[in-house]
Amino acid sequence: MKTIGQWAKDVYALACEKGWHDDDASKSKTEIIGSYMMNLVGEVAEAWEAYRAGKLHEPCDKAAKMRAMGLRPLTCLEEEMADVVIRAMDDSEALGIEAFYTMAFNSPNRTVEALGRPQDTAHGPAYDRQLDEL
Repeated sequence: MKTIGQWAKDVYALACEKGWHDDDASKSKTEIIGSYMMNLVGEVAEAWEAYRAGKLHEPCDKAAKMRAMGLRPLTCLEEEMADVVIRAMDDSEALGIEAFYTMAFNSPNRTVEALGRPQDTAHGPAYDRQLDEL
């Protein structure tokens, strides 16, 4: 099974292949981060518009193509939630952010093991408790 980090690498590679990052070299880091964040906002806004139109649970615009491929069509909500996750993974990888580490760190049940590193024997349990207080 793939890790979140592996998925992020795959998503980023496909995004590069599709041209999502073609103009990144001509932008400052601040402009890149701003455009990435606004793309995320755009995906959330598309879900909001589907909600406002009463179409959240209706088949998405790719439904016919999906049926032709023998797949269950996604609802508008499923499609937009997937798009948010895809954008977040792509952005994380493009910016060099370790998605799994940051997600584990921000989870309510974070532990040293969940953060993907071994128990810190040099500092002991008190150090681990300090991590939990962050």
